[in-house]
Amino acid sequence: NMDWKHCNDNAYESLQEPLLQQDEGDRSSNAQAQHAHAQLQPASPGLCNDSAAAEEVPEGGFPDAPAEGVPIIYEDELLDDLRAFQAQEEQHEQEEQAPPQPEYLDEEDLYRMKELIHEKPRDVIQWIEEEGVIKLGEFEVKDSLVLNTFGDNPILTFGAEHLDCDWASIWLDILSDKGRLTKTGWSTNITLEAHAVNIRDAAAPGGRGLLQPLLKRYSARGCSIGVFALPAVQAVIHFKWAEWARRFLLYELLLYATWLVSFSTFSLLFEGEDPEQPMFELLQTSRGVATMGASVLAVVAMIPFLYMEVCTIWVYQLGWINLWNLIDLTCYAVQVAITVLYMHRQNIGTSWFSITLSVQHILLWSKLHYFARAFSPTKSLLVDTIRVVIDDMKWFLLFLSLTMLGFAFAFYCLFRQDREDRPDFSNLWHSFASMFAFLLAMFDYNVLYTSTNPITAMILFMVYEFTMNIMLLNIMIAIMTSSFAKVTQDEG
Repeated sequence: NMDWKHCNDNAYESLQEPLLQQDEGDRSSNAQAQHAHAQLQPASPGLCNDSAAAEEVPEGGFPDAPAEGVPIIYEDELLDDLRAFQAQEEQHEQEEQAPPQPEYLDEEDLYRMKELIHEKPRDVIQWIEEEGVIKLGEFEVKDSLVLNTFGDNPILTFGAEHLDCDWASIWLDILSDKGRLTKTGWSTNITLEAHAVNIRDAAAPGGRGLLQPLLKRYSARGCSIGVFALPAVQAVIHFKWAEWARRFLLYELLLYATWLVSFSTFSLLFEGEDPEQPMFELLQTSRGVATMGASVLAVVAMIPFLYMEVCTIWVYQLGWINLWNLIDLTCYAVQVAITVLYMHRQNIGTSWFSITLSVQHILLWSKLHYFARAFSPTKSLLVDTIRVVIDDMKWFLLFLSLTMLGFAFAFYCLFRQDREDRPDFSNLWHSFASMFAFLLAMFDYNVLYTSTNPITAMILFMVYEFTMNIMLLNIMIAIMTSSFAKVTQDEG
């Protein structure tokens, strides 16, 4: 029956005064307190005991008792009620000081990615940057637990079906499961911030989620790579990577290793084989069976990659076209061609078949670096660096090649009286190869000194070295340094 809303504020203040009285000489205040107590009893029978009376504090008193000999109002039930009221007031103040609730807790008000594109086609990326993430609140955790759990990761993520969840308890459980407390001599609390992606179904697969529309936009050169550094996008990428993408990439690596080992085994077993031997005779030998098995296994291991490539073409259409995807498609076509030619025993003894085997090895072993990201996803990789360098240098490399071709023509014409004795310049192709050797400081001065036009040959050689080795090569190194800095900046 206790309803503190009906307690008179003035009466509460008059009761609080005598209960906390500490002045020994102020006996008139005690008398007023007794009077106030007597007046309050008829008004609030549920709060006060009708048999209550003023008492002297017993010797030893209760914990907050004043000095001995000072009379105060002392009533157990009333004092307990007042303390309970004070506890309720303190709890109310703590609730008022609690962090504000996120702005979007009603899931019906949240955009899906398709809805966002439909309603804000011009401001999609800006909206994701400014409102894609909302702050849920803050909480404190022991420093050793946080550092052990986070490691090198800047963020941790988990998925939930609904935005309105007990995020604090979930995070504490995650930190407790993944981390461990260590004794370092002292410890402090670290304040963590909890955020949520403000887009419905942000981690959904395909076009329903956040990533695929952005990837399509990036493939069409409609946005920069910086869009993938936005907090909302980073959170989705991190969540998908931790939940399944890293594991999926490891499965890819296993399949690719099977393909690579099978093709390498086929190349070794094929060496020394009689290209004219019919297939049915070849299969009578254990080596022939092993060679055929390695060839077939290479194609079987390649099929999942071909399937993923076809699916990518279906989804991205013209946005799929780039140099690296075309190289991958070439690799699949070459693998199928090698297997078909070998099974039909056609042209496998020609130089073109040997060239095809060589090209396939270069393509397969080069792509192996791509899968290193399964172990270090945010580090600069060789393939990424080469991709950016080639993209930044494509026009410079074209100009460099044309300059080399021009000097190749010049040396070819200058040595036309010496072609029989100078194979380095006997034809245009040899002359161009010699220009490449000059570029790498691989030359013989005697070839120039003993030519029909030694002075002109030396002058042409010095002009070439100054133009290529001193000017253009240093410009190329500067471009490569800039490209590497770009890769380092964009990593992660």
